Amino acid sequence: MASENNDKLSSDNLLAILGQAPGPIDLRTLSKELSLLPGERVLLKQRVRRLVDGGLVFIDDKRRVRLAQHMPEVCMAEVIGYDDDGYGTLKILSQDIDEAMIARSEISLMPERKRGRIPQIGARILARMVQYGPDQYEARVLRILPTRQDRFFGRIVHFRGGFGIESAEKGARRITELARGGEISVKLDDLVEAEMNDAKGKISRSACIISNFGPADSAQAFIQMAIAEFDIPHHFPDEILTSTQNAKVPALGTREDLRNMPLVTIDGADAKDFDDAVFAEPHGTGWRIIVAIADVSAYVETDSPLDKEAAKRGNSVYLPGTVVPMLPEALSNGMCSLVPDEDRASLAVEIVIDGDGIKQSHRFIRALIKSHARLTYDAVQTVHEGTADERDIGAPDGAIHHLFGAWHTLNKAREKRGTLNLNVPEKRVSLNDAGQPISIEVRTQNNAHRLIEEFMILANICAAEELESRGQICVYRTHDRPDMEKIEGLQELAEALDIPFAKGQVISPHRFNQLLDKVKDTPQEQMVNDAVLRCQSRAVYDYQNKGHYGLSLTRYAHFTSPIRRYADLLVHRALIQSCGLGDERQSIQDLEQMGQICAQISQTEQTAAKAERRTTDRLIACLYQPQIGRQLDVTITGLTNFGIFASFDDRSAEGFMPFRSLPEDFYELSDGNSRLVGRRRGTVFALGAELTAKIESVETASGGILLTFLDGGAYDKQVITKRRSSGQKNSFKSAKGKAKKGKSKPRRR
Repeated sequence: MASENNDKLSSDNLLAILGQAPGPIDLRTLSKELSLLPGERVLLKQRVRRLVDGGLVFIDDKRRVRLAQHMPEVCMAEVIGYDDDGYGTLKILSQDIDEAMIARSEISLMPERKRGRIPQIGARILARMVQYGPDQYEARVLRILPTRQDRFFGRIVHFRGGFGIESAEKGARRITELARGGEISVKLDDLVEAEMNDAKGKISRSACIISNFGPADSAQAFIQMAIAEFDIPHHFPDEILTSTQNAKVPALGTREDLRNMPLVTIDGADAKDFDDAVFAEPHGTGWRIIVAIADVSAYVETDSPLDKEAAKRGNSVYLPGTVVPMLPEALSNGMCSLVPDEDRASLAVEIVIDGDGIKQSHRFIRALIKSHARLTYDAVQTVHEGTADERDIGAPDGAIHHLFGAWHTLNKAREKRGTLNLNVPEKRVSLNDAGQPISIEVRTQNNAHRLIEEFMILANICAAEELESRGQICVYRTHDRPDMEKIEGLQELAEALDIPFAKGQVISPHRFNQLLDKVKDTPQEQMVNDAVLRCQSRAVYDYQNKGHYGLSLTRYAHFTSPIRRYADLLVHRALIQSCGLGDERQSIQDLEQMGQICAQISQTEQTAAKAERRTTDRLIACLYQPQIGRQLDVTITGLTNFGIFASFDDRSAEGFMPFRSLPEDFYELSDGNSRLVGRRRGTVFALGAELTAKIESVETASGGILLTFLDGGAYDKQVITKRRSSGQKNSFKSAKGKAKKGKSKPRRR
């Protein structure tokens, strides 16, 4: 018998015939085409099955055979929608794919299980296609592509005898001409959203105004621009607002009555929603602690329009001078806010710790409470420092002293387990009554902040342990170990600073703390603190428990802020259901759906943080715009391949110093990116070094402050010595080349 390659039933021959067929053909027709004998038809079926198993041909539901046509492994596509289960629908954008294949293909964008960005509807993505049927594909997101800049945001400036729009995008200054005759009027320095016009037949493109947010000296204009730029939902449908207007405190019923317990809230002076109240009292050699949280689940029914709106928002967004809430104001600042002297529904946890701060027991309680005082961090701190008494700040007798007593005990356990102790100052912009920025405040934590933080961490631990022990699906707050490549950079920095930081070890939070302790109260403190922070992974929500590295915890969830975080509301519902504390039910019972929710709320959290950071930077830039030309002392906070980042005015602001403003030289990064060294002249700019600079320009739309170098930097003689030594070794080899090319001019890098 002839070999398979020459046989009429060979794979090559069968594929050739199917490739010439006008469409799918059944096995009988294929048998006739091949002029097979009756005994050979069984062999045909075997050979076709082998091709099917190899993915080369498909058999449809009518038992017809055709060649397998595969989508490319990677395609560019647009997300056009999601179903209730989180599966996405795609529109294929790749131009080199047969349209008939696209038309008959069923493509499902799989829900994202791991943390990361979920592409929004309208987003363009690169997707990996996995074929599981004749025309069925599962698509996985490889990358979310940048949005096309047909719409953009910016500030109105003078340009080409008229107006232009200075882009709000960070980076290079780009101005687009504003088309004349638009329907929306603008003035110089207005903040706007614009759309690019069609450039057909024109040398350059222009733009027209879509929205005018107002003048750039108004914080409200920057806030409105951020809301539009980051697509933050900020209007509640009328039906949702109506449904919350008549919310009432539930009756006591089966709830425990904790209204006589002297719980207090401790928040910032500008806080408007109070979602946690605390209490502590001595218990044996340890303490009994109660953390009471607003019972939001009593007002937000599972799968209701309000619940779906809260899930979409994911969290409240805190912008300077305003809040875009996750829940309507009637709830967030009303029924769910633990205001003093008012009955409020609460989900509380009672915790007993021993004298070493180790938790002995916990119990979740559904209760009615009444806050006995609304206190601020600064006021509580004065009591801790002894400059005021509890009565001076309106606190119940003994309340503050007991809280700090419990906190000191909890701190023993915290120090023993070795949590990461980073110092991350927070910049706040103060506004006047007209909504204009007037000053910058750099806030650091005091012990009153740490007290509340430790109580909240303890309550969150209890929530995660309770749900895990009951086999309930839990939204964990996870924090992965640091990236080893980033740690290598930190190790190089430590070597450059002559600080011991061993390589090749598993780096625990305790090891980071040892490094931070060695530079405490030195000029390098903030530099090393920032470097350690850059090593850390981003904390996210996940239904898989991966632990919390920074807190040195094996299990951790968010339970304490359901007014402003949807993750906490999910945890509340799961606790109520699993502990038998009410009729509320957690609707998400499927891990796939929970994975989708976790990825979504992780993304909304990142978006909120970016919107807040960009708005703060822009308002800070506004404050420095009148100071263009000012000479100031700056501290180097970052070194890159294109310039220097430097802070000034006690780290209130940061600017960028490009290479073009530095002394002319070839600059290279060295020592773990802690030094920028000029190869030709030996000029050195090191992290933490002090320089003299001036403010060259300010771009309020992007929040950028451009600095010009005036004086400073160090000199490293060894750089010149090494260069000359290297030049002498290579002089003979390069002499011929130099004779031809001549001496090259120095260039800046």
